[in-house]
Amino acid sequence: MADMMQATQDAVFAALDAAHKAVNPSLATVRQHVPENTLPPLVIVGDMDAENVGGKGERTDKIVIDVVSIYRGTARRGLLAIMAINRDALEDQEISAPGAAFSTPRFLSANTALGEDGATYAGVQQFEIYAEPA
Repeated sequence: MADMMQATQDAVFAALDAAHKAVNPSLATVRQHVPENTLPPLVIVGDMDAENVGGKGERTDKIVIDVVSIYRGTARRGLLAIMAINRDALEDQEISAPGAAFSTPRFLSANTALGEDGATYAGVQQFEIYAEPA
């Protein structure tokens, strides 16, 4: 049986990576692991929370996943462009990974912040996905 959190991470990563490569490959790099000293712009599959919402003997996980975007520039506009690609790649879109069946991701929330250097912007988007073994 596939691990639903791993499958969800893989499916989200694949969707984000494909979208960024198709829309604007130079705008941001999608990463699961960020090597030390890697500079923005980046999109990272971040924190995940899972809860079993299936009935007795059923396995359905509700997974909330954070997509973290980091941009360095003179305005928030670059960060918001990255976040728009993320949302378009996931919200109400079919995602897939071996061994799992997913609901279409539902957008929950987004926030942005300006770093202390005055030039680094970070954004976090949360999506809810239901996953079960295929």
